[in-house]
Amino acid sequence: MAKRSDLLCFDACIIIDCLLKDPAQYQTLEPIILQAEAGNIRIVASVICRAEVIKLPHLATKDAEAIIEEFFRQNYVIMYAVNETTALEAGRLRRLLGLQTADAIHLATAIESKAEAFITSDEVLLKCRNDIRKRLKILTPKEFFDTLPTSVKQAHLDLT
Repeated sequence: MAKRSDLLCFDACIIIDCLLKDPAQYQTLEPIILQAEAGNIRIVASVICRAEVIKLPHLATKDAEAIIEEFFRQNYVIMYAVNETTALEAGRLRRLLGLQTADAIHLATAIESKAEAFITSDEVLLKCRNDIRKRLKILTPKEFFDTLPTSVKQAHLDLT
């Protein structure tokens, strides 16, 4: 099956950057979120992100929980459960790339969901991109931002 150009798979670190609106990353993440809010992109994440995204620095626990929950409840966020197919793919990726289990599950989720790309800032996962480039694009937020149509980038710059 072909890749789904309307699906992007987010790593847990990218979800945290979105929630924190981290200036280092958010400038290139915000247009993706705006495209998702407009219905042009859907964000896929492994259900284990729910176990990884549990707190936000500098926020009280209750406030952080509310912000996290709000993100995961957005209609453009699709949570993928780890089924047997995903688990087997994650096992193959662990053997091939020497990844930790959670990282392998994130990549397997992106592959199984047919996402256009896996978005991460995790150096370990970025180092894997050449090894699986035929199956999955692994990109930083900036690299994906650079692929957006000029009109989308310009609209974002006009808003800021």
